[in-house]
Amino acid sequence: MHFNFVGDDALLALADKCPRLSTLHLVDPAADQVQDSDPGQDSGISAAALRSCFMSLPWLEDLTLDLCESVADAGPALEVLGNRCPRIKTLKLGRFQGICRAAGLHLDGVSVCGGLQSLSIKNSGDLTDAGLYTIARGCRRLSRFEIHGCGDCRTCPRPSQPFFGLTCLSIYDKLSKMKLDCGDAIGYAFTAPMGHMDLSSWERFYLNGIGSLESLYELDYWPPQDREVNQRSLSLPAAGLIQGCAGLRKLFVHGTAHEHFMKFFLKIPGLRDVQLREDYYPAPEDDMSTEMRVDSCSRFEDALHGRGIPD
Repeated sequence: MHFNFVGDDALLALADKCPRLSTLHLVDPAADQVQDSDPGQDSGISAAALRSCFMSLPWLEDLTLDLCESVADAGPALEVLGNRCPRIKTLKLGRFQGICRAAGLHLDGVSVCGGLQSLSIKNSGDLTDAGLYTIARGCRRLSRFEIHGCGDCRTCPRPSQPFFGLTCLSIYDKLSKMKLDCGDAIGYAFTAPMGHMDLSSWERFYLNGIGSLESLYELDYWPPQDREVNQRSLSLPAAGLIQGCAGLRKLFVHGTAHEHFMKFFLKIPGLRDVQLREDYYPAPEDDMSTEMRVDSCSRFEDALHGRGIPD
């Protein structure tokens, strides 16, 4: 575990004494409890020390650095990681800023780590769309890519395009599992394009293009929540768009759904495992809505397994 008082000296001593390290995880135990860090409050680990550390650890394959306070201008250090640690396959970064500037056509920062197979980025406040595109160009071997808490889009201009752009993930032809968590989405009226204030329209905006992910095998999906009615439910546009994922075998919806929406999924030819999870399932018996209950769930399961799914 990494605590705030562990700084550059300890990191450099570790690299000097253990030059054959292949796995290094430094995680602050309070990192997950910190919601917003002060941009002016830097970590005790500097980007300069990280550069020296990476130069001394050529065997590094698995690196996790998840901190409570920011590491500023980390891009050059991550370029050293990509150049001096050719074995690096797994990288998790928490509160690293400047990881990919994407200032020009050349690759920079973490996008230089072309051998990465798994990348997780948390709380990188200056990560932009251009940075994501550059990472996609440079890290083409990724089979796992996670982004958490990277900037509040309510302060950004409204998007002008009619969809979010999941289609861009189709360049990862080995992408088989995806966790798409919209459960904490709030203020969708501020982030959706003009004319897309309704929650179902917002969901259509973000899921548009998911059907182009032909290699997608398993999907974990948290629908956005309408907090005014304390409900998280799959919308009609979401059910229709997920239905387009022809290669899907496992689908986990963290919420509830109407029974007639669930019937959409029967059209996915290889789908064999569908679950509704968490606190909205099943709906209470005295609820007059058409949400899934025990009986409707049994009917869906009978229809799903009665199709003769090929294995």
